[in-house]
Amino acid sequence: ARLQELYPGEKIALVKYSDPDDDNVMIDCEIMKEATDLGEGGDHESRPETVDTPLECDANGKIKFIAPTEKGPYRLFIYIRDNHKHAATVNIPFKVE
Repeated sequence: ARLQELYPGEKIALVKYSDPDDDNVMIDCEIMKEATDLGEGGDHESRPETVDTPLECDANGKIKFIAPTEKGPYRLFIYIRDNHKHAATVNIPFKVE
C-alpha cells in the first residue's frame, strides 16, 4: 500500500466503523508526528508530539481534520470504546508534502 500524501491545510473526512452489538461507542482521535525514537522488542519509546490541527471525531463514525501545515510524516490515531469496556484502536500513516 502506498502512503497517503496530503497537502498542507487539505481538508480530510473519514467515515466507517461498526460495532457488531450496536453498542453506544465513544470515539477519540489525535494526530501525532511520526515516531523517531524507535526501539526493539519492548524497549521504551518516547511518545511522539501531538499536533495541534482542527480535528473532529463524532459518535457516528465521522472523522474530519485539516492536514498539518508543517511538511513531514504523521499518524492519525483513532480510539473506539463501547459501554461494555471493549476497545479498538487503529492508526493511519500519512505524509504532508
